[in-house]
Amino acid sequence: MTVSEAIVKLLLTGGGTPHDDEHFMKVWGYAHAIGMSEGLTESEQLALEYAAVVHDIACPSLRKETGKCDARMQEERGGAMAREFFRGSGLPPDLTDRIVFLVSHHHTYEGVEGQDWRILIEADCIANAVEQSLPLSSVSEMYVRHFRTGTGRAVMRAVFPGLGEGEPDSGQQGLFAPILP
Repeated sequence: MTVSEAIVKLLLTGGGTPHDDEHFMKVWGYAHAIGMSEGLTESEQLALEYAAVVHDIACPSLRKETGKCDARMQEERGGAMAREFFRGSGLPPDLTDRIVFLVSHHHTYEGVEGQDWRILIEADCIANAVEQSLPLSSVSEMYVRHFRTGTGRAVMRAVFPGLGEGEPDSGQQGLFAPILP
């Protein structure tokens, strides 16, 4: 299964709302761009992109059962649902295991290991901040707490003008760092 096939499968079978579909597409787009710019290995990029597609796979069923989509419950249920989603997909077991891990930890901000995990958090934060129309003070707090990649930081500053003003660009990493604002 390709990433594009995973996207179409989730759109057709995920049971989400238009907001759910738009959200995972935004997260996937940000994750794809940040990961490619940061120069992830092929396996890291694939794990990141597949996980970005299904990171909120538990939300539709959680909303039906509990009326909400709590972050911890997403992590608790999402991994198993992601594993089932990719069953029979032909993905290597180690890749499926990493996807499941990422989905099961996409709201865990402590002890982040791996650029794929870091970038999934950054991409989800960007999409959530935009969708929730968060005030710049809240976005700034999120930025300081969770953003570590040069590309993720640059994208967040581009999406939220005024964020990180006066921050030197010398810490940027990634393939496109010289051209990023």
